[in-house]
Amino acid sequence: YPDYDHPPKCLIIWGRNSFQTCGDGSPARFRPAFDKGTKFIVIDPRKISLASRADIWLKPRPGSDGLLALGLLNVIITEKLYDKEFVDKWTLGFEQLRDFIAAYPPGEVAGKTWVPKSQIEQVARMYATTRPAAIQWGNALEQTSNSFQTCRAITILEAITGNLDVPGGGV
Repeated sequence: YPDYDHPPKCLIIWGRNSFQTCGDGSPARFRPAFDKGTKFIVIDPRKISLASRADIWLKPRPGSDGLLALGLLNVIITEKLYDKEFVDKWTLGFEQLRDFIAAYPPGEVAGKTWVPKSQIEQVARMYATTRPAAIQWGNALEQTSNSFQTCRAITILEAITGNLDVPGGGV
């Protein structure tokens, strides 16, 4: 979950209708982020209320979130937007990941997720270069047959961009 005590400069709300369905108080915690000019990205096929406040709203085909995450990883790794120091110090298997995501270029991912290639690239670049950044995902991602791998891919996004365990990043 995001470190809302230090508002991120970029926040992705992914498959989470926070204003209508969350009783955990997180919607109130968005206010400082809005006030400080945080870049908001909403990833949800439905127009949730946060989509109207978003800088970018991606509308993926339901159930294609894992594929979208792999497309974002492809852009970040191919364009070398990842945090090399964090990757070298704290991760294992980065070379295998780089080889694996080569099969998920944004053009092909776009056709399968219904998200335009340009938006996949824009979100990947914004998230990777606007630090600290955080991702708040909702239970929509955990209700598919591929939920484990989807959530793993999103966590890898947080890790390779160096947005874990930093103020304003993922806690």
